[in-house]
Amino acid sequence: DEAEFTRLFGTARLDRGESLPTGRGKEPDAGLHLYPLVSPANIDLIFDNIFPGPDGDVVIDGEWITDTPVPAAFLLWRAVNELYASRRELERVLPQEKLLKEYGIGAPQRQVFWKWAAHFEKEYVKANRLSDFAMPVRRVDLKDLMWSGEDVRLTASLYTDRGRGWTEEDAIHVDVILENGRYDVSFELERPGEVKALRFDPLEGCASICDLHCSQGLLRPMNAAGMTRNGTAFLTLDPSYKVICGRIPEKIRITGRVRTKDLRWAL
Repeated sequence: DEAEFTRLFGTARLDRGESLPTGRGKEPDAGLHLYPLVSPANIDLIFDNIFPGPDGDVVIDGEWITDTPVPAAFLLWRAVNELYASRRELERVLPQEKLLKEYGIGAPQRQVFWKWAAHFEKEYVKANRLSDFAMPVRRVDLKDLMWSGEDVRLTASLYTDRGRGWTEEDAIHVDVILENGRYDVSFELERPGEVKALRFDPLEGCASICDLHCSQGLLRPMNAAGMTRNGTAFLTLDPSYKVICGRIPEKIRITGRVRTKDLRWAL
């Protein structure tokens, strides 16, 4: 029921009027009831938990199964999200965004699904066991990538304070491919007139040196360790900037260079 779903995944809902994976298009009250639902639902149904067996595929790790109906699109998003997070070379073969769109999962749905996953981990499970599924987090090798030729997949986040502070409910998450250290990300804001302040997190999961610029305003580091000749040094695994704009625009673009660093460098 609705109350149990909220307990599992929070209050974020799919906006009315979105295109739906059912193919029925826009309807006046788009919501959970318009999506194909699965019950029981295995929230951990990811590709790494599926193995071929003599009598068909075998699914392991069935700890997080709920009788509450869950949209099939959410389970598919989690599976694809985890697959691309652990095998980033797939992005060159078939971009994740393009694959998800084939199944009717666009940017609005992905934002809601991220919030559902984050709530499930942080509020319901109250552990980091499923942190890799909440959003695509860059997996860090214990080596300094420097300005190497290796492409790195990151997740950038823009938090919009609409009078409630920095909350996941008002966050926008976007995948970023770091190519030879070059960083380029754009965010589209809904109802920018309601936004009181902006916070930008360029990545998660590793220390970094960032030399970033915003076309629509200024970036002021919030938790930096200091400056280097290559940019702002962050020893934290969750670097943050305050975005200062005279007027909150409908689109924010941030570009520059990012150097990811390992924990030995940060310590």
